[in-house]
Amino acid sequence: KEQPKRTIYVKAFYIDKYEVTNAQYQEFIDATGHPAPVHWEGGAYDPHKANYPVIKVNWLDAKAYAKWAGKRLPTEEEWEKAARGDDGRAYPWGNKFSPENAGTAEGILYIILSPRDLLRYAAPVDEFKGDKSPYGVYDMAGNVMEWTDSWYERGKSKVIKGAAWVH
Repeated sequence: KEQPKRTIYVKAFYIDKYEVTNAQYQEFIDATGHPAPVHWEGGAYDPHKANYPVIKVNWLDAKAYAKWAGKRLPTEEEWEKAARGDDGRAYPWGNKFSPENAGTAEGILYIILSPRDLLRYAAPVDEFKGDKSPYGVYDMAGNVMEWTDSWYERGKSKVIKGAAWVH
C-alpha cells in the first residue's frame, strides 16, 4: 500500500542509531512508573537481553518513552528517509534483498535458527551489521518494527515501518 511513489522534501531531523533497548526502556519505567511490557516477568526484562530492542509496546507506550527521553517519534516520511537515504533505495543497503543482512524470518532462518526458535527471537540492536542505512541507522529492514507518528487510518491506527524477525 506504499503507492504511488512520490518525491517530497523532508527537513533535517535526528533519529536514534539503534532501536530502543530493554535497558533504556527500564530506565524510563523506573523514572516514571510507566507499566512494563506485559511479557516482562515480574515487571523486569531478562537480564541477558539488556541490549535487545524492547518489544510488545503500543504506540502510546512508544510516544511516552520518546517524550520522556526528550525525543519524538519520526513521521513516516522521516522514517523512510532514514531507511532509504536520499536515493530512494528499496532496502537500507541497496535495491536487492539480501537475507543475511537483516533480522527477518528469511534472514534468520538462512543464518541461525530453526522455524521453532524463530517465534522467540529478536536480536541485539547491533547484531545485523548489514542492516544499516546510508545515514548509519540500524535495523530499518528487520529485527523489530518501529512506530511512527503518522496516521495510517486517521483516528484508527498509526503507521508501523520496517519488518520483524517473524515477518
